Amino acid sequence: RLLALQAEGIVKTFEVEQAESELAIATAEIQVIREQQQLYELEYKQLQAKLEERTLRSPIEGIVTRIHKSVAEWVGNNDAPVLTVANMDKLKVVVHIPTAQALSLPPSQTVDVRFPNLKFAAMTAKIATFAPTADASSDTISVTVRFDNPDKKLRSGVKCLVYITSIQ
Repeated sequence: RLLALQAEGIVKTFEVEQAESELAIATAEIQVIREQQQLYELEYKQLQAKLEERTLRSPIEGIVTRIHKSVAEWVGNNDAPVLTVANMDKLKVVVHIPTAQALSLPPSQTVDVRFPNLKFAAMTAKIATFAPTADASSDTISVTVRFDNPDKKLRSGVKCLVYITSIQ
């Protein structure tokens, strides 16, 4: 507008030059603000990355049962545990069976697991593993039984009885 008015002789040249310099200054200020905004975005992303480095994620879904470190205690790249996480979807029971009877069981033998202190019906479970060695002092083999706990009604450590029907 000033240029059009200058052509008509209404506005003087120094007023046009002053407006052009003000425009150049304002454009430069906008550029500085945009660069500052980009810098802030980069700083924000850097802080997010640092926060992500300090976030603990469990490889399994579960419940934290024990915290081994204190708040603000250094956690390095060593093998020391930070948390103990229990997966309650599947539970296991370890029973000790006389060696002669354990050797007669098939690997996929099903068993009944009962909970005398709870009002749950017996659950059917499968033998998952047999220990590779026997305990010489008791002449027993450690047998691991696993079963599903989809509703998480049962808690780990609850007293149970395991009934193996095929043992003679």
